[in-house]
Amino acid sequence: MATTINSTGLDFDSIRNNLKTWLEQKPEFADYNFEASGLSNILDVLAYNTHYNGLIANFALNESFLSTAQLRSSMIGLSTAIGYIPNSKISSIAVINVTASGTATTSNSLKLPANTKFTTTVDDVAYTFQTTKDATAFKQGSGPYSYTWENVTVREGIEKQKTFIAGTTSEIDTYVIPNQDIDINTVEVTVGSTNKQFYNVSTVSELDQFSRIFIIKETPNGYYEVAFGNGASLGEVPVSGDKIVVTYNSCAGTAANGARTFTTTTSIPGGDGSNLSIIPITITNSYAGANKESIESIRKAAPFLYAAQNRMVTADDYAALIRRNFSSQISDILCWGGEDNIPAQYGAVYVSITPSPTESLKADIRKLVKNLAVVAFDVVFIDPITTYVEVDLTFQYNQTLSSYATIPEIETVVGNVVSSYLDTVTDEFSETFRRSNLLTLVDASDPGVLSSQAAVKIQQRFVPVLGISTAYTLAFPASITAPSVTSYAISSSEFIVRGTTCILRNRLGSNVLEILSVVTGKIIIDNVGNYDAALGTVNISGFTPSAFSGTSIKVTVVPANQGNISTLRENKLGKDPIAITTNAIETTTL
Repeated sequence: MATTINSTGLDFDSIRNNLKTWLEQKPEFADYNFEASGLSNILDVLAYNTHYNGLIANFALNESFLSTAQLRSSMIGLSTAIGYIPNSKISSIAVINVTASGTATTSNSLKLPANTKFTTTVDDVAYTFQTTKDATAFKQGSGPYSYTWENVTVREGIEKQKTFIAGTTSEIDTYVIPNQDIDINTVEVTVGSTNKQFYNVSTVSELDQFSRIFIIKETPNGYYEVAFGNGASLGEVPVSGDKIVVTYNSCAGTAANGARTFTTTTSIPGGDGSNLSIIPITITNSYAGANKESIESIRKAAPFLYAAQNRMVTADDYAALIRRNFSSQISDILCWGGEDNIPAQYGAVYVSITPSPTESLKADIRKLVKNLAVVAFDVVFIDPITTYVEVDLTFQYNQTLSSYATIPEIETVVGNVVSSYLDTVTDEFSETFRRSNLLTLVDASDPGVLSSQAAVKIQQRFVPVLGISTAYTLAFPASITAPSVTSYAISSSEFIVRGTTCILRNRLGSNVLEILSVVTGKIIIDNVGNYDAALGTVNISGFTPSAFSGTSIKVTVVPANQGNISTLRENKLGKDPIAITTNAIETTTL
């Protein structure tokens, strides 16, 4: 008699039952009472053993692929194998001016040395910032005299050193730095008695047997290791007995962001035997600090960088390599070719970055593109445009089926579900809001929620020029609903025009925009622009407010398709917490 074992169930009970079913097919176990025998214990042991082995095999297989790995150590190994080095902690930076008072006898120029220390606090925790390079200031005035070092960049962290001695097989040696707080972008390596400078391989565009390069990467235990070439085609290698000095910055990551006030007890030589006290003045609060790259970020970024192969050909190559080199200053990036732009501009690559890049960062990106681009293209930077999603959700609620006793409680729970879903589709490029997905989550949030529906709107913001007649165009990433004689497609937040608190709204049955009083409903200006439903644009002309509420004017539109809102190019979705409302309708039906 043929016998089979059902191997589809891997939980303990299924395995045990499958084993029991298989044994029951044997003639020697006919009419055997498994539950009242010692064989039952043996089946338990076999089931447990099989269950554990199945789990181990499943975990091991999952940890073998980027798309399924859950352990950071697995992600580090898999990404490193394809040439992607996950980001370490990144030091927070700030920009300050430094001043000092001199005398008639002090030098005409004074140097502010690299590694000059400044202290600050964030959330009552003290942090040390240091200058990254020497800066020079010249004497100003004619009594009193002063010196000003302008736009000095200071970096959070403590500079540390680790010294190694190269072994006899230095081409295969690695040197582990027992510190999990390294900013690998600050690592400098010198080798030998002459302190030969070696360079991070990620900054090198050409590689041969004479290249002095090193690679630094995270180890499974969270520390970092430095490795060198092979002495042949992969660069120079330290000679046995060489002293290897690794200098690096140990930092606090995101914890040091937001520092506003800096102090110092450092003084500098005045050149006449005196020491001058220096005073820091904050220009830019500390920013750009980051923690180690997350597992999900590695999972997303590693395949793109592998495809780029350290050269820029496609738009994805540009995004991957710019992100790798400037990760501390970029939270999200999207690139597209000029042929995909509107209007098309051939011979250009468009780059949109969050947050909007400084002129210094733009210059550094252009320099990187010049070194790595296969074909010379112009780099055009486009500021991101955020379109905020508004949700007005109504759901039927049966209290007898619910885990919550009151309507406010269930409304809070549903509101959190809406907010959580919006978090997953906002703040990044190329995301899509789907109303059906949202309603599915709402319906599953509690047994008492029987059904739900949502009215969806989208919103953009602009800051008007006060008191001056100006035109504005808002381009939404979706078509706008056509004019209706019963409902409005366009509305806005409040502002002041002609001494009256007003809002902007389209005329019923028309795409013409008008301004009306909030208090009286009277039309103040009957034509202040229009909207194009198909193109999704709102055109405001001759707009002259004298004041407005909040930090910007919000313009809200009803999209033609409320079920699906996608972004394109520089557009991204955002969440306006104030515009999320939930309303429970209690019912006794099942």
